[in-house]
Amino acid sequence: MKALKTLILSAVAVSSTAVAAPSNDVALMNQLGTQLNVFARAVQEGRAEAVQGVLSQQLLSRITYRGTEPTFQENLEAFVAREQAKLAREVGDVNALRQGITVTALDVEGNVAAASIAIDGRPLPKPFYFVREHGTYKLNIIRPLGIAEQGGIDTYDVKNEDGVSRSFYCSASSGMYGYGVGAWGNRSVSCYNSCPTYFDGTQFKVENNGPTDCDYNTWGWDMYIRSGQPVCGSPC
Repeated sequence: MKALKTLILSAVAVSSTAVAAPSNDVALMNQLGTQLNVFARAVQEGRAEAVQGVLSQQLLSRITYRGTEPTFQENLEAFVAREQAKLAREVGDVNALRQGITVTALDVEGNVAAASIAIDGRPLPKPFYFVREHGTYKLNIIRPLGIAEQGGIDTYDVKNEDGVSRSFYCSASSGMYGYGVGAWGNRSVSCYNSCPTYFDGTQFKVENNGPTDCDYNTWGWDMYIRSGQPVCGSPC
């Protein structure tokens, strides 16, 4: 079993009573959009050092803690390879995008910014998160969370590609919890994190089909319903 690594987490000062507020800071939206385009191109090209340069210390610590390789560099390269596969499946060639990645809305809470984004004008179901470290926003991708092997609740996005309503289930702290989604519809749901990848993940069933373990899908839907089957955007 991998020895538990000692972590020093970067502090993200977010007041527990703070409320996320929409921001009309166009300059900041453009800045974060530029960072996302740099990140996407670096991921596509497999440039681990360039990826490292835009990531938050919290995410870098998470990569170290959750990785299975003996060195940080190898864990970083494995993280980039995993994100590269997700990007290729959901987006394709970043260099072929006409509009690129744009930030369409921004909510700021303390030192955390949640950026809603679109790729060539197509909105993504989930925001990208940034944290402000030493006065500069760094990409955290997911909502800042404690670093643990697994556990806790997070939001996952489901898209039904069938022409009928479906019932589906995802991991709960005990067993599985059920939801419904309409024909051709989509839904964001709370699920227990049960897949110890870099960003967590959860287990899904669609009616009596499954289960299947899905990773948090950075660039799209976490689980698709296709012909009554649960299909991961990115398998664990």
